[in-house]
Amino acid sequence: MKIQQCENKQIFVEIPLTTQSGKTRVKTRNSFYEYGLPTATRQIPFSQKHYIEWQIGYDVDKSDKEKLALSTLQDTEFVGANGETKALYELELISLLLHAMGDYHRE
Repeated sequence: MKIQQCENKQIFVEIPLTTQSGKTRVKTRNSFYEYGLPTATRQIPFSQKHYIEWQIGYDVDKSDKEKLALSTLQDTEFVGANGETKALYELELISLLLHAMGDYHRE
């Protein structure tokens, strides 16, 4: 998923909802307090019972060129606990964008 900053202090993320495998899933639940079950997005119309589960990433291994191409922070670099060289990805980018827009503070 590519995250991009847009004007008027808005961050837009393109989230593919109809792919069977990936980092996002559409699920249904009857109550906010229960776990949801996956649902067929092309067959069942969306309702208030539907929600999106996003398995967000924090970093990406720089040797994974395909995934690295999705990051807008390809030039960032650090060594992870497993010794791999990594770049910031998704959640870290959202944090940086919010901070740059003045809407996120470390306190």
